[in-house]
Amino acid sequence: VIISNSEDKSIRVWDMSKRTGVQTFRRENDRFWILAIHPEVNLLAAGHDSGMVVFKLERERPAFATHMGSLFFVKDRFLRLYDYASQRETPLVSLRRSGSQGLHAPRSLAYNPAENAVLLSYDGDGGVYELYLLPRDPSRGEVTSDAGRGPGSSAVFVARNRFAVLDKNSNTIAVKNLQNETTKRCPCPTPTTDAIFYGGTGLVLCKSEDKMVMFDVQQRKLVGELSTPPVKYVV
Repeated sequence: VIISNSEDKSIRVWDMSKRTGVQTFRRENDRFWILAIHPEVNLLAAGHDSGMVVFKLERERPAFATHMGSLFFVKDRFLRLYDYASQRETPLVSLRRSGSQGLHAPRSLAYNPAENAVLLSYDGDGGVYELYLLPRDPSRGEVTSDAGRGPGSSAVFVARNRFAVLDKNSNTIAVKNLQNETTKRCPCPTPTTDAIFYGGTGLVLCKSEDKMVMFDVQQRKLVGELSTPPVKYVV
């Protein structure tokens, strides 16, 4: 990757192999003049007319989920399984993404032990989810084709064969089956829901700027709410 900045008020990231721009960050009023990279950690600093910014290109915390003695996580474009007992790591799925999504790592990962399925949520392209159905026996080779994908800013499992997807544009939650078909759609319980998290079977936690709401997607009713500053992760 090459990173450049310029008097046109932008910082740009270029893919050297494809010779194309893959990301652009802009400032409203400030021209950029200088760029530096940290010698040891993945930090960049850029100086502009009224100051400077220090930033990373992507989130370094990997998306992960734990189940029993196993850890599922994403690293180097592979979904991997780590077994605590044997301390062995197995790559399960190659995540060869196409298009502008190439640089981004998923923000969250959800695992469904009943169906051995994994949901990945990405921030890029306005929010995308991917559903993978994993083989029961991981030694039988990789899965490369995904079972389903679609637009949505967060996706979580809500039952053994159902998952919920948040559509921020229409402020609705769609419930889908493992064939990626929509079985139900309901309005979000708050007008500004910007993320959903797993809240138990049939329940989702809906996050907005100043509160977290527990919502029953089956009965479409509010179960409880909590005033809180913006939440990033739920365990």
